[in-house]
Amino acid sequence: MLLQKESSAIITLAQNAVYAMLLETACHPSPGLVSPKSAGSHKDMNYFTFLSSSSALAPYYLLLAEVGYRFQGREEELLVELRAWGLRAETDMFAATGGANTQKGLLFSLGLSVGAGGYALRYGSPPTAAQVRKVVERAAEPLRGELDAINDKRRAPSSKGDWAYLVHGFTGARGEAICGFPAVFTCGLPALRGFLQAGYNLNDCLVGTLLHLMTSVADTAVLARHGPAGLERVRAGAREAVLLGSVGTREGREKILAMEKAFAEEGLNPGGSADMLALTVFFYLLEEQIPTKQLLSPSVFNS
Repeated sequence: MLLQKESSAIITLAQNAVYAMLLETACHPSPGLVSPKSAGSHKDMNYFTFLSSSSALAPYYLLLAEVGYRFQGREEELLVELRAWGLRAETDMFAATGGANTQKGLLFSLGLSVGAGGYALRYGSPPTAAQVRKVVERAAEPLRGELDAINDKRRAPSSKGDWAYLVHGFTGARGEAICGFPAVFTCGLPALRGFLQAGYNLNDCLVGTLLHLMTSVADTAVLARHGPAGLERVRAGAREAVLLGSVGTREGREKILAMEKAFAEEGLNPGGSADMLALTVFFYLLEEQIPTKQLLSPSVFNS
């Protein structure tokens, strides 16, 4: 039976994960991505599809946190246990969306992080961002073998990420997990903290952070369909927006809106960057040890 403190920590982990998942889709403009005002570059999904998907996935984040907490094996064996439940969650997601792949990539990265958070509770309650990151790195170690198998043609590619690795050598979500999500810790978190401390409203903090992530994330969602040239278009556009002041200037905002229009026309979908944005929010809440209601304070919604 769970102790009250540990039970509360597990619920908080799941709550933070669901909140992060919802915020990623809620911000606008988010070039190429689904938002409340745009379907981005997608033809088979919209904001309501994502609400349905998120509703289907939400209960699983609590379950994954509990699985991580109760797991008695080594950290390197945790991924197998989490994946079994992740596949069930994926099935429910596809059932909820009519077959549209809304959040499969995020389910992998965020589900692993939540499960690692549950496991990290044995080191302290509530777990810190640094503790969870270490568990993620160790739990993701077996993914190196999967990448080797794809590279050696012992494993047939079965996802966009697999093809991006086989053809272009980009490790995608697996590589991020193996290294403890460097895009989050070296790019996403510093950007999000900077925007929040500067007093931007929550939407603009998220959009600004997303643009920073687009400048560096090796986005396999883009690579799989558009190759390195498409990835460079995404990165170059984001770099220009950042140099123009991003959400803080008229020129920066105009550039972001221009990117939104261009990405929709070209079918560019930086879904990997969107996943890293959600993870950034999740780890920010862990790092700051603050409740979601504090990030939701009225001041962050003021323009």
